Amino acid sequence: RGCARCRYTGYQGRIAVVEMLLLDEYMRNALINHSTSHQIRRISIEKSGLITLLEAGIIKASQGKTTISEVMRCLPQLSDPRSLPELLRLAGY
Repeated sequence: RGCARCRYTGYQGRIAVVEMLLLDEYMRNALINHSTSHQIRRISIEKSGLITLLEAGIIKASQGKTTISEVMRCLPQLSDPRSLPELLRLAGY
């Protein structure tokens, strides 16, 4: 499917894939205690429901907005992603 304009991919343009760090009590305490960036990331994932860039890309791919190969090519894999049902629940879908 697709056309010459999209090079027969069915996709056109770019989409944003974002990661948003919430500054809540858990993050406040981690920052006050001079936690490492790895610890801050782990706390934000486990306690604040952070959806990582890779996980956000997986959600976009599941919605047909991009391909999983493009997600894997462009986004960092710093840890194993959670399951798609869990990601969709966290994202409010």
